[in-house]
Amino acid sequence: MAVDSAFRLAIDASVGLLRDSDFVAPDGPASMLIGCPETSAALAAKVLERVKKQVATVVAAPLEIVVTTAEGERAAALLDRE
Repeated sequence: MAVDSAFRLAIDASVGLLRDSDFVAPDGPASMLIGCPETSAALAAKVLERVKKQVATVVAAPLEIVVTTAEGERAAALLDRE
């Protein structure tokens, strides 16, 4: 499976598990950022673990899935990086 196709499947699987207020944005050629505004880091981590499991069932290609949570200024710094 091509990387682009696997990445598209991963994004689609992620969006399907998120709320209307959450967002998915590209964060590099094969990386995405999932934002869960107005959500504690602890709750976001639970949501992102569900996303991680769903992506693993949908995408047959080997993917590295790393979950990092941040709140407040740390989250703002993560969004501001270039």
